[in-house]
Formats: sequence, structure tokens, C-alpha cells
Amino acid sequence: MRTRLLLSVAVALLMATALLSLCGPAFGAAQTRIMYSWANNDLYTWSPTTSGTLNISLSWTGPGGVPAAPVFPQYEADGLLFTPDYVDNTPAGLYAGTNPQTDTYTIRAADVGQTFWIGVSPYVGDCPYTLSITLNGIAQPGWPKTGNSYACDSEVQTPVAGEFRTVFQHFPGTLTRTSVPPTSDLWGRWDGYLQERQPGGVLHWFTGGYTVGDTWPGNYIVSPAEAGAWWKVVTQLWETYDRSGTPPMYNTWTDIVNDDYPKPGGQPDSSMPMQATYSFQTADTNPKANYQWAVVRSTSASERSYSGEPSTAARISASFYTATNGTITWVYRKGSLGGSADIYIDGTAAGNKVAGVSCYNATTQWKQTWTSGALAAGAHTIYIKNSGVAGAGGGTYVYHDNFQASHDSVEASAANDATYGACRNFENNMDGMTLYKWGVVANASAHGGTYAGEPSTVALAAFTFSGDSIDLVYRRGSLGGSAKVYIDGIDKGTVNMYNATTQWWNNATSPAVTAYSGLGTGTHTIMVANSGVAGTGGGTYVYIDAFRYPSGTGTYYEEWDYPW
Repeated sequence: MRTRLLLSVAVALLMATALLSLCGPAFGAAQTRIMYSWANNDLYTWSPTTSGTLNISLSWTGPGGVPAAPVFPQYEADGLLFTPDYVDNTPAGLYAGTNPQTDTYTIRAADVGQTFWIGVSPYVGDCPYTLSITLNGIAQPGWPKTGNSYACDSEVQTPVAGEFRTVFQHFPGTLTRTSVPPTSDLWGRWDGYLQERQPGGVLHWFTGGYTVGDTWPGNYIVSPAEAGAWWKVVTQLWETYDRSGTPPMYNTWTDIVNDDYPKPGGQPDSSMPMQATYSFQTADTNPKANYQWAVVRSTSASERSYSGEPSTAARISASFYTATNGTITWVYRKGSLGGSADIYIDGTAAGNKVAGVSCYNATTQWKQTWTSGALAAGAHTIYIKNSGVAGAGGGTYVYHDNFQASHDSVEASAANDATYGACRNFENNMDGMTLYKWGVVANASAHGGTYAGEPSTVALAAFTFSGDSIDLVYRRGSLGGSAKVYIDGIDKGTVNMYNATTQWWNNATSPAVTAYSGLGTGTHTIMVANSGVAGTGGGTYVYIDAFRYPSGTGTYYEEWDYPW
């Protein structure tokens, strides 16, 4: 799916740009969402015994065995081929969007006995796949390969007409490029798509681009007719080992924990993390920041990850769509530090509470489920709130795995069921439709009387705003760590949040405020990510008090402004 949409995407982007120039900035207020993605590329080794024609075929189904259509509408996995010189030589037929995807590659005499890496890259949805190869028409020993291609797709419902925008922020770790051959070299590329799916299968796309370290604030103007529609945000990542440039482009990753990046000969289920933010206009006059809980990788969890948060102020919410008499299922984890959660649907008043669920068990239990009663057709919201009651082990953790709705965001109808199957909507802890809340602390010294604090070394927060400058208002304290700040995907450096004594925004000698200016007019997204580096006191807390724009003179937007 790498290139076939680029022409139409380019036209869409030009049209969007033209509309923006005519209409001016689309945002009055913006809701920001964070999507936390892993690229689960499966790579298998193969060595040819003779020269000739290698044929590669990749077929897949949708989640739960839902048949995938012969031409891409909803689910897709793409093929990969790395040759012995570490170059990505994937033939175009392996990402053409048909099912199955097939193509050939010529094996030369010099390739005999060399190692090739043949694999699968996720594109849309979680797809069980079968990957087959033949050489000169002869099936190869140990093939076909079967597995699951785990994509990380977000869903969002745009409330009103306006601009829809995506920024791919960063990978953890440091990417350096040099012509000196390193011990391992990685050329990473990713791709971002926006897909709208309505009855009748209407699709709209924009794409960001390629090349690690760059950013693409692609825009799509949501028309009045599209307001309220469900959209799917898709990210795709490919890895290319490229020594063919002049001079060769060697790319070295450093500071990646546990050597955790995809490479030929590496982990069969390799993973590379990245964060994406996207935002859209809202009817609310007050812009909203978005926060992310700690994301923990585990092969025992749904889609290989779950979230955990001990704060008794921690909360989650997610919107979903269901047909008449449909249901919503919460999938969670139990453990020795688990507490309990209260569940609400379509409101947070006492009358909307539908259940209380324990997250405690002496031993870990995965994929525990709670399912609602029958719901009316249409859009709904589920809320998970830490009850504040400790479990038998003394802990107050709430563990979130995912949400499963009885229909996907395609509006339910007999025709769509026939096309897509009675598909399920996986709202995972990595997606952008699930909203999270950090622990909020009341303190009269904080601006507005509260601030947010989070010690998780993978915690994130993002905020979309309009203008040339912004202030990050925070707190320094004895347990503070440091935060990496990115604006529109560009690294703006590190902010120290440690001090032996507490310092606030109005400290006379050293105010806890960092200004960012010269950003240019228009809409921007700031991301604050825990650096993972402990402060002098050993703590890793990141504290956010408020965002203020324009810098120095503008309005303060508090660290927490959700209505529940």
C-alpha cells in the first residue's frame, strides 16, 4: 500500500491547502489525541540453493477470521523482502492491495547460499496471514509461514467540520546518520494515512511521508457533510537497510533498550515504538490536552500491550459505535497490585454506573472481561474510573487491555455486514480514541490550583494550539525527572523537573516555565514525553501545570480539563 495512493493523496493535500488559504486557520479549539504504535514486522530467513525465480505470495484475513476483500477496503498486510546486502527490494506486487498479494524476484548465481529475509508488515487491522514461497515452482522446506500481523489503528469521530491534522512525533532513542559503517545500520520509513469509512465504503486519504526524523503535519478539511463521521487513522512502518546510496546512508540507533528495533535476523516479532498525535476542531472553546498512561508490552495481552496506572484519580474513556442490542466489552488484567474500577456508560453521574470490577488476583490473569448489557444503536461512551479502593495486596492499579464493541466504526447495516463481516472494534491502550487521565494533585501553589504528575518513563502528553509561541508550565520537585519536548515532531530539547525544593510557575528567581517561540503562524502540536532519565533525587516524575499561549502573555490552559 506504499505508493498507489500518493497521486490522489497529493491532490487531496493541495485541495486542503487551498481551502486553508481561503478559509484561514480552521481551529478555534482543538482536541488532541495520542496514538502509541508498535511496528510488529515478522521477518523469516531463507537461503536459496540455486538461481532462478522466487515467487512470494501473501494472503490474510481480518480479525476473528473475517474474510478480507480481494481489493483493500478494511484490512491489509504487506510483504517484505530484504536481500543479502540489507537492501529492501520488496517487489511492488507485495503491497499492491490485492488479496493475495504476489510477485517474483530473480535469484542470481551470486545469491545462492546467501541469507534473505522475507516477511510481513502490518498495514490495516490485525490480520492472520499465510506467507508462501516457491523457487522455480518448487515449494521450499519450512514454508509456508503463518502468523498474525498486528497493526495499531486509531479511530476518532470528528464532531464538527474543520481541519483534521496528524503529526508523527518521534521514536524513543537517538537516530544518527553517518557515512562511517556502524555495527548495525537501519533506515526507517513510516507512512501515515487517514481513512474515512461511511456506509457505501467512502474513503478519503492523506499521507505524511517517509524518512525517520522528519514530520508531516498533513491536513484534511472535514466537510460539513462529514462532520460526526468515524475516521480511522492508520500508521505503517517499513524498515530498509540501504547501503546503495552515494555515499552510503548508514543509520545507527543508540539508547534503544534491549536492542528493541526491527532488523533482519532479529526478533521474529520485532517492534519499534513511535508516537503519533492528531487533532481536529471541536465545538468546545477550550483546547484540550491529551495524556497517555504507561504502555507495557506483553505477548500475553491483547495486541501485545496493556496499560497500568496506580493513581486513584486515573480514568479512561472511549467512544464506540454499536448496532441495536449491541454490547461493549472491557478487557483488562488482574495482578497482585490490582485495585478496582468503576464502569460507567454514556455519562458519569451515579445513575450511569453499571458495574464495579476488581483488578486484583494473587497471580496474574490476562484478558479478563466484563461485558455490558444490550445497548441502543448509535454512538456511546464508556468510562473506567479508579475506585480508589486498594485490593487485597494493598495496590490500587487499574490495568487496561482494550475495548471490544460489537461492531466496527463502519455504521452497522446488513449491506456492510455482508461486506465487512460482523467485525469488532478494538480500542486498544495504544490507540488515539481511548482517552486517559494522569493523577491530578490539588495544590494552591499550582496555577489554577491543580497540576498533573506521572512517574511512568513512557508517559506522554500532547496539546494542539494556534500561534507562533507557547509556554510549558510545570513544577520542579525532589522526585522530578526530565521531559523531552517535541513540537510538530521536532526535538526541542529536555526540560529538567528536579529541584531539591519545590518550585512553581511564579517562583521569583527560577520560574518553572519554558518558552518556545518562532514556531510560525498556524496550528502546532507540542508533545511532552518522559525522558526516562531519573533526576538527582532518583525520581522520574514529569509534572505539567498548564500550557500558555502566546508565550508570556497568553491564556493559561490548565493541565486537566476533561469534564469528569
